Amino acid sequence: MSTLKQQQIEGTIKAFNKLVPVGSVVTRIDDFGKPILTKTRTEAWLLPHGQIVVSCEGQYGTAIILERIIVHPIQPEIDAKPGKHTIFTEYEGDNEAHR
Repeated sequence: MSTLKQQQIEGTIKAFNKLVPVGSVVTRIDDFGKPILTKTRTEAWLLPHGQIVVSCEGQYGTAIILERIIVHPIQPEIDAKPGKHTIFTEYEGDNEAHR
């Protein structure tokens, strides 16, 4: 890996960890594209194959790549206990249009 690429990766990790401290509310996108409101359990880190990941509550035994994390600039209050998450719907307007 080039020095420039390594510096970019380290910069991304440092910026994420500064912006999103452990315990921050984030939305993670699951394997089916569903957004799930949760909290971070760890700082971000680099896997050996080059992906940057973070652990979130309710997702154990695996880490989430940063591309699947949505950061909230204003931290909502949630009860993000394992197995208890708020799942957003894609459309929150008039449900009559989607029946």
